[in-house]
Amino acid sequence: MPNRLQRTPRGFSLVELMVAIAVTIIILASALGIFKKSMDAVATVTQKAEMQANARVGVNSIAQDLSQAGAGGIPWGGITSMPANYKFAHDTNGVDYLTCNTINLAPSVLYAVFPADGCGPVILTNNTDGIAMLYADPAYNWGGYTTTNITSLGAGGYQMVMPALPLLSPTPPFNPLPASQQPSPAVNDPVNGPKAGDLLMLSNANGYAIGVVTVNPAGNTITMAGGDFLSMNGGIANIANAGLGTFPPTTATRVFLITYFIEPLDANGNPLGPTAVPPTAVDYRLMRQVNAQPPVPVAEHVVNLKFAYDMNDPSSGVGTSNVQDATITNPAPPPATIPAYNQIRNVYVTVTSRSTPTNKGTYLYATMYTNVSPRNLSFHDTYK
Repeated sequence: MPNRLQRTPRGFSLVELMVAIAVTIIILASALGIFKKSMDAVATVTQKAEMQANARVGVNSIAQDLSQAGAGGIPWGGITSMPANYKFAHDTNGVDYLTCNTINLAPSVLYAVFPADGCGPVILTNNTDGIAMLYADPAYNWGGYTTTNITSLGAGGYQMVMPALPLLSPTPPFNPLPASQQPSPAVNDPVNGPKAGDLLMLSNANGYAIGVVTVNPAGNTITMAGGDFLSMNGGIANIANAGLGTFPPTTATRVFLITYFIEPLDANGNPLGPTAVPPTAVDYRLMRQVNAQPPVPVAEHVVNLKFAYDMNDPSSGVGTSNVQDATITNPAPPPATIPAYNQIRNVYVTVTSRSTPTNKGTYLYATMYTNVSPRNLSFHDTYK
């Protein structure tokens, strides 16, 4: 007889199996939901960190250059011996990077800080700005000598012959001067010497002028031909001896004209001009240009660049703050708005970056702010 206490082996019923599958699906769905939210959170944090880093890099780079504006012997009030129609944000390849870089930049003065209000691309209906700032190259020591060997090339061009190195003592036994008194670097230094597109500040008893190097120097000769990349060489005539065309002892100092602006990009990452708008322009980046050299990227995905200025009139002591375009109203009839770049004492900087598109096709944005009082502009000793 069969043992009645022995169970007959059997599997799960269909109902039990369906319940088990349903419970498993619920658990897996919950786990996948938590995992997706975690991954989305990680992606969001990464995107926020990246765009904040881009904005921070942009702000820090601009602030570092602004803090040098006017340094190294740039004359108070700017360089006045300038042509009426000089340029900036233009390079040796003939490319313009701002919409206002070829207009008459009256009053023919190159200031240590030069606003370019509303001259950048229009992004999200917002007119972006540019800015240029001027300071001497601290690594360029040509202050140990002067030269009068500057000759006209005609049509606004000049050549300057530098003394052969090493410089010798002017008295017997005519030994080389100490290294600290030697011009550095040499004119024909292939790495650190002046190159086409570099700027030289020429100073003598008649004032200051800017010379743009138009070809890489040969030997000790620096060529600053007419029709240069920034249309500045015509102003050199203003510091020659009147009516003679000769020059008093003149010192050359390499200077940096640093320009910041936003550059639009197409879908393949190719640069577009400052007038490009969506849908042709799909991304943007912050660019830094030195003199007339081609610009280089500073930060990616930057979609806003704005500046405002605190100003102070040194003659009246009247101050204005947070002025968008650094201009004042001249009350003389008829009233007119005129640039007051020589009054700039503080610069407010705003940089906005955005993320890559989220999975919903939207963007995240981060904005960084700072303000800089350029050390050579914030105070002027009126008793000197």
